[in-house]
Amino acid sequence: MKKKVTDQDIISALNEIIRETNKPQKVELSTVKEFKSDYNKAVKKSLTLTEDVADIFSKKEKLIKEVNKNISDFEKLQKPYNKIVKQTKELGIDINKVLDNRPNLAQDIKSMKDALKLLK
Repeated sequence: MKKKVTDQDIISALNEIIRETNKPQKVELSTVKEFKSDYNKAVKKSLTLTEDVADIFSKKEKLIKEVNKNISDFEKLQKPYNKIVKQTKELGIDINKVLDNRPNLAQDIKSMKDALKLLK
């Protein structure tokens, strides 16, 4: 047999729904406290990381300028180096005795240009 739903049953059910709806919503305080703590840690870390990125960017720009200057310095050495090579050949002198070890300016310039590519 089916039970008949009375008006009183409907009113009771509605009152129960109203009571449940009006109950204060609970937020676990431990969850809130943990969230705030973790959030504050994340904010502090992000500030540190932002400062680190700015510092690295500044150093990177400085390094690029220094590497470009070093490339220029090596390139300026090419003309006097060629003169020394020519004179040692004319005199029949071993260039390694004049310069201790024969420099490889082309390789030095290439190394600096490769370093520059890494920085960009």
